[in-house]
Amino acid sequence: MIFWAKKSQPKRTRGVFYGQLPTLSPRVPFFQREKAAYIKIRRQGVSINQIAEAFGRSTSAVFRVIKNAEGLETLRSFDKRKLPASVRRRSASFRHQILMKLLPRWERWIAGDGDEPP
Repeated sequence: MIFWAKKSQPKRTRGVFYGQLPTLSPRVPFFQREKAAYIKIRRQGVSINQIAEAFGRSTSAVFRVIKNAEGLETLRSFDKRKLPASVRRRSASFRHQILMKLLPRWERWIAGDGDEPP
């Protein structure tokens, strides 16, 4: 009986082959007004996913900002579980439409062009 030797596999460490560097996207820093905008928009009842999609951030980054605001008690959460699902969906779509309409004004305020948030 002949046993064939296995071909040697490249060594791996933590999912990365030796000789290759992991590609990481550069981290974009937050502006203070951007964090404030997330908190103000969340107070209006817009979901975290909608905020992240509108501003081009990941949901985890937006969630981290909002969680810190809840920890500082500047943002209170509202329990929507007792509302019927159709009411929750309809109100979420209305809030999303309003967010998309006001998004250019929010972006100008974050950039520092305006004094008052929309």
